[in-house]
Amino acid sequence: MNTSRRQALKALGSTTALALAGCCGPAARTLPDLTGRASTRDNVPFLLRPELARARTTVLPCLDVHAHFFNARDVPVRAFLQKSVGHDMPSYIQLLLAVLAPAIEAAAQDMAPSAAEEWRDLQEMRLRFAGMAPAEATARLDAEASDRAEEVGKALYRETRRRAPEAIALFDSLAREAERSGRRTGVGIDRFSEATLTRVIRESPEPTDPGALDDRVEARARMRALSLRSVIEFAGFMTSPRYQNLSAYMRVYGAHNGGVQLAGCYAALVDFNYWLDCPDVSTHVHDQIILHAELSRLSGGFMQPLAPYNPWVDIKEDGASLALVRTAVKHHGFVGAKLYPPMGFLPYGNAAGPLDSTERRPDLQELDRNLLRFFETCVDEGIPVMAHANRSMGRDAAHDDLPGPDGWKSLRDALAARPGASRSASLRVNAGHFAGETGIAWARDFVDLAEQCDGTLDLYGDTGYWDGLLQGGAAAERLVALLSAKSPAPCRMADKLMFGTDWLMLSQVPGWKDYLGAVERALDGLDDDAARQAFLSGNARRFFSREHGV
Repeated sequence: MNTSRRQALKALGSTTALALAGCCGPAARTLPDLTGRASTRDNVPFLLRPELARARTTVLPCLDVHAHFFNARDVPVRAFLQKSVGHDMPSYIQLLLAVLAPAIEAAAQDMAPSAAEEWRDLQEMRLRFAGMAPAEATARLDAEASDRAEEVGKALYRETRRRAPEAIALFDSLAREAERSGRRTGVGIDRFSEATLTRVIRESPEPTDPGALDDRVEARARMRALSLRSVIEFAGFMTSPRYQNLSAYMRVYGAHNGGVQLAGCYAALVDFNYWLDCPDVSTHVHDQIILHAELSRLSGGFMQPLAPYNPWVDIKEDGASLALVRTAVKHHGFVGAKLYPPMGFLPYGNAAGPLDSTERRPDLQELDRNLLRFFETCVDEGIPVMAHANRSMGRDAAHDDLPGPDGWKSLRDALAARPGASRSASLRVNAGHFAGETGIAWARDFVDLAEQCDGTLDLYGDTGYWDGLLQGGAAAERLVALLSAKSPAPCRMADKLMFGTDWLMLSQVPGWKDYLGAVERALDGLDDDAARQAFLSGNARRFFSREHGV
């Protein structure tokens, strides 16, 4: 690790530690609860693009069970980029994010609306778009997004020059190195400038196949240049309104012209409070819930939201996180809950052993008690849970191991031991990413848990961020193998695996625009039409059904 990188990461750790060591309390709610009024509002679904409305009647409708549409106001963005996003990236991207994060944080304060600000903007837009034809509304939204891209590009460039000039020098150096290494990267990224930022944020990247270049050196150079472009694009999404991120997602994947057509998505909110920074640096989760309920209605139900659960918030704020999950499901149309173990916890069994990390954690017995109460509530009230289940996105490398199968086995045993467990419903869990495209060492255990169907833990999985699918090969082979597998166990993976993208996190990956096409090409190797349809939409419908099992 070079000196600049050590200094950047050391500064991050010091800043976060000082913040958490001081007075660290909840953020203020801004929006009213709106309980009992939201469902009766006169909603015109102007966010739903006409091509996506038609996709619901297609032969191969596809439901994306793993999406996100948050922006930098919803997370402690500096720590999120430098720790969770950055630590398992290639070294040159890790260093770039470390020095660029303060500028993105500052630009977001200027350009990214809070949840309350965006909710009020949507009420004004509702009046402007009333009576407008869907095609006209879509064209207007696209034009406004293009105009805003220029403002976002200017803000990012201004704040980078002011707060992180070393990021500009680093970016330009990496771009020149990529150009020197390859004779024709063809990406159009030569330097960090206002014009470059605006162009990349405004224009979605074209599908790319770095392996198709004649020379491996050229292919590596092109991939590095595309990675730099993806950093800019991801920064643009993080500093944009959430409704524009949802619109960009629908625009890109709605344009896919294959047999598979995107017909809906499930969008998870996240809550990193106390784990990454104090809650008052982010929009209150209550306000995010109210906004996402509105986004769901204004997309005609295309987007269905999941509420975040954070056990440390329950410990610090007397059960506030679980209360918000229950309110979101009962009163605001949310269809499930989202859990993020790599922040610092196993699903259950934290008190059983230490973790080799210097990151702060709450009392481990309290952590387990609150997690078990959350899961028991989800069983009793029929709330499905999506959880990060890949070795990634932790606060450090030790935290990357926490989403693995061992914690889920401990949880299964704890749920089975509770009084009356044999008569209760099972806990539905989507193991998001399902150990990733390679499966790492967890694959067999996750498959065993999914196939057991023992009446206590009903485990599913999704293909979110299987970026290797963009190149086919081993990732495509693993997908087909999972969907084709025959097993003497009570359940088959063909009945448990679901399509997912993990967008907007996927937008960091060069070529992300072609993800739906890559999945469709992989499925060409599957002979079982019923398994194909179950993976694309049938399993998702069953997982999220209030009458589970239909």
